Amino acid sequence: MLTALGGPGNEKESLLDLLTCIGQNEDYKATWEEAVRSNGLVVPTLDGVATRAIQSMCNMNKSQMKQLRSCLKSELGSSVFSTEYKVNQVLGLEHIEPTSGTYKYGKENIDWSYKPVKQVLELWLKSSEKEYDHLDIVVTIDHGKGHSRITCNFITQKQSETTG
Repeated sequence: MLTALGGPGNEKESLLDLLTCIGQNEDYKATWEEAVRSNGLVVPTLDGVATRAIQSMCNMNKSQMKQLRSCLKSELGSSVFSTEYKVNQVLGLEHIEPTSGTYKYGKENIDWSYKPVKQVLELWLKSSEKEYDHLDIVVTIDHGKGHSRITCNFITQKQSETTG
């Protein structure tokens, strides 16, 4: 069968193509994963919450996450992460997507990304159910190990009536 698919001498490539096709086809997904597990290789699939946590921790935008899913599916036969739809369905959260790009510094390309502080603050205040009468904004800058990182934290306070 492998010779018929790829011709004489191409059996390994034909097998790889066949297995990749089976692994990527949703109709065969359960059977594929069962075969993989029975041969000692476990391919995990993370739920929407874990997927979003990793995406957020790595500061990846939707496009970058989609590319990572695609690469993992190609290499492992499973994307490992939940789909964007499942993440949004599970969390139901509104969020600000990071803006990212690359700039050239000499011969080096440097990736950058940010979230507009005003939009993040507005969303945070909108989602908060409490009232505050004081807001501290703390900006920190870290420039170690070849990376620069600027973070902004919002600290709210409400004075109690007893302590003033």
